[in-house]
Amino acid sequence: MSDDGEFARAQREPHKWPIATVCLIALAFGGLFWAAFHTRERTFRGKPESWWFTNITYFAQDDEVKQWRSYGPDGVNVLIRALEKGNAPLERTWANVWPRIPWRVRQKLPAPADCGSIRMCAASMLTRLGPDALAAVPAFIHNLQVERRDSVRQVVLGYFEQPPQLTQKETTRLFSEFVQAAESRDSGVRNNAVVALRNCTNRLDVVMPIMLRILHDPAVGVRLTTAKMLDELDHQAALKAGIVQITADCLANPNPMPDVWVPNEAVFFLGRLHSNPEISVPPLIASLSHKDSYVRGNAAWSLGRFGSGAKAAVPALKKALEDSDAYVRRQATNALKSIDSGTIASAGPAK
Repeated sequence: MSDDGEFARAQREPHKWPIATVCLIALAFGGLFWAAFHTRERTFRGKPESWWFTNITYFAQDDEVKQWRSYGPDGVNVLIRALEKGNAPLERTWANVWPRIPWRVRQKLPAPADCGSIRMCAASMLTRLGPDALAAVPAFIHNLQVERRDSVRQVVLGYFEQPPQLTQKETTRLFSEFVQAAESRDSGVRNNAVVALRNCTNRLDVVMPIMLRILHDPAVGVRLTTAKMLDELDHQAALKAGIVQITADCLANPNPMPDVWVPNEAVFFLGRLHSNPEISVPPLIASLSHKDSYVRGNAAWSLGRFGSGAKAAVPALKKALEDSDAYVRRQATNALKSIDSGTIASAGPAK
């Protein structure tokens, strides 16, 4: 074979690393990992930080949130380090190298720590602390850039539903991350990205096209959230985009999750919109038979918002007067009065 042929074959064949070289690389990384992360552990209030990391509760009760708030900036710094746990450059590199290391070599090396749940709980607590956790914003931004777990990204994005005071640089970096998150394969990440984008009113030239596209997302919850956010940004543009029909369709195609968030939010949103009764009233009537009492009660309230435009609902509302739940009966009574008088019910259901 000619020299040219040998050269071409060499170019096509992938380079094969000798097993000894792989082992040496693995041992080198293992040594670095061990040296970097097996130093003396920090303590906080007399306990190792690792204890605090593993005892943060996901969506904690108010008492635990109050306790962390009382720790002040020192407590926030502990939570920030928990949010960064497992996401340092060397830790991420070690996690990438680990699957490629021969099994026998792995037995002598420390395995990468699975810290996803720690990061998720830390993000949840920082979100609950709200403005008191402003120092965590750079860590949140970094997390969105490197985080692999969608469950953590969802919670981090949730912090920006009520945006804190940010620098121009932070705002620019976050906007880019929100736009990328809106393209995520995970519906929860897309949902929370839409809520975060709602606050980027200085970039409506980019935000509005994104929301108009996500309005037709395959996930029913994401469609509903997008309809609500789009309505907040531009009511007329949202109506023109068909949010009434999209919201009504959310009731016809219920969320497969075992909660009632989608139907409850959808019936309430249709009442807030009180537009296009020919589209809104039929699914609201059907929702009077929903298994959840709040869905039934809010459907009755929403029908009252249409006044005489909801006359077709009168038989179903009269039946709802005999509902086992007092809230449903009260809302049905009020809705019948509104329909009979032709007036629009109040802007929110009385609990």
